[in-house]
Amino acid sequence: MGFCLSLSEQTLPAPSDYPEEEREFNRYTLLGEYDIFFVALLKERYREHKGKEALEDLFRAHVNRGILLLQLRLRSLDQLGDLIYRLQAKGCAFLNSELRD
Repeated sequence: MGFCLSLSEQTLPAPSDYPEEEREFNRYTLLGEYDIFFVALLKERYREHKGKEALEDLFRAHVNRGILLLQLRLRSLDQLGDLIYRLQAKGCAFLNSELRD
């Protein structure tokens, strides 16, 4: 959800703001069978901005920024439904398709 929230922002996150840390995670472990879908979303966003950042760096930056955005927008789990509703209204396709299944 944080990744999608970050993608919906007007600006791209700067990968240099989210440096690699000692902790490493496997993208497929995080995304599972939806890995291809998330990569496609990232490539579309990347294509629009024609930046030179590597996709892996942008993915890491979006995940990190998305976590920070969630932290700012959610004070309790009770607010999660409202956040999902607002994201759907903004046109976040991932949340729309997930909620239909």
